[in-house]
Formats: sequence, C-alpha cells, structure tokens
Amino acid sequence: MNPIKTIQNICFVVLFVLPFGLKAQNVGYINDYSISSEEFVWLFNKHNKDKGANTYNNLSKYLDLYINYKLKVLEAKKMKMDLDSSFIVEVQNFEKIIKPKYKFRKREMEFVLNEYKDGVLMFNVTEKLIWEPLYASNTADAELIEKKETEWIKELRSKYKIVVVEEELKKLSR
Repeated sequence: MNPIKTIQNICFVVLFVLPFGLKAQNVGYINDYSISSEEFVWLFNKHNKDKGANTYNNLSKYLDLYINYKLKVLEAKKMKMDLDSSFIVEVQNFEKIIKPKYKFRKREMEFVLNEYKDGVLMFNVTEKLIWEPLYASNTADAELIEKKETEWIKELRSKYKIVVVEEELKKLSR
C-alpha cells in the first residue's frame, strides 16, 4: 500500500470524520439551547435510584418534566435573573463549597453546578411570576398555584420551539 495514501487517509479521518463522531449528542433542543444527553442521563440517574428505571417510557416522561424545568430557567435568563449580583454571589459561594469534593471529577462538578444554578433560577422566576402575585393578592392556595404554573408552562411551550431527538432518547433507554 502507498504510504502517502495511507497518511492522507489517516489525516482525512482525524480531520473530518472523528470530530463529527465525537460530537456531543443531544436528546433535545429548546430554541437554540441544546439538552446534552450526557447531562440529562446524569440527572436522570441521580434522581432515579432504581437501576431498571431508564426505560424509554421513563426517560421520555422525565425529559418532559426536564423540558418544563428548563423552560422556566430560560425564562429567568431572558429576564436577566442570572446577572443579578445576589445570584452570582450565591453561585460563587456554592462553587467554593463543592469544589474540593469534586476535585478530580470536573465534568460531574459542572453538572452539579449547572443543576444548582438552574434550580435557583427556576425557584426565583417561579417566585416572582407565580407565587408573589398570588400571595400579594391573598389568593394563594395549592390548587391555584398549580393551575397558574400549568398555564405558565403551556404558555412557555407555545413560545419556545421544542425538539425531542427520539432516536437519541431510544439509544439512552435499556
């Protein structure tokens, strides 16, 4: 075999084939925001201790809930809540606390930090848009809060383009 041709083939694979094969897979998209399969599975496993839980049906249901969660987070970011100085300080303090624990597991630390940031944003935006107005008007009860949140999710789902990558979801299930 021609050594130059072999080198050309290797270069072609390294430059053009591998980068596409190693591209992170996504289980879905909300507008331009991609939902990483890796982070999604990490969160699913963290919140579902049952080892047989990752069936297609369970992953699909969890993804639906996760999308609702992310819609709230994206709405909070749209409102620039992630730029609030108290939010930034809170996240920095949390990061200082967890950094030693995840010293050698950088990727997992990123997931924990993302989960924390998103959780705080989701809480803050829900408090501002749903809970505070109801409590201020003395009309807050569990049923009404749930109704308002359901309406809000419906509104967010119509406002954002949501795409679920079914093939990727099937690959993730057992």
